[in-house]
Amino acid sequence: MGRNDTIDRSVAETLPLFWRFIAEKYGIHPPIPGS
Repeated sequence: MGRNDTIDRSVAETLPLFWRFIAEKYGIHPPIPGS
């Protein structure tokens, strides 16, 4: 469980930064789950 916690947390922190960069640079926004 320890390794997965680290991976999950880093992904959770990285994705918003990734999408913010993409949104600012290219005007592309992440797909909204359930839409």
